[in-house]
Amino acid sequence: MVYSEPELIIPALKVISEHPNGVSTSVLIKRLIKDLEPTGRDAEIISGRNDTYFSQKVRNLKSHNTLTSK
Repeated sequence: MVYSEPELIIPALKVISEHPNGVSTSVLIKRLIKDLEPTGRDAEIISGRNDTYFSQKVRNLKSHNTLTSK
């Protein structure tokens, strides 16, 4: 399945709530990949990068403070 950034907010917040002392982006990405099993474009490596479209969406949630505002 391919996810939009907004669709990742609730699953990400659930993972974050399980880590009251904070969770790193890499741990959050690994957990969401395990839980949501992204496929298609989300599973593809971005050209010139070392991450997938899915992991970039998760990074964007954190870097744009989307999760903090929720």
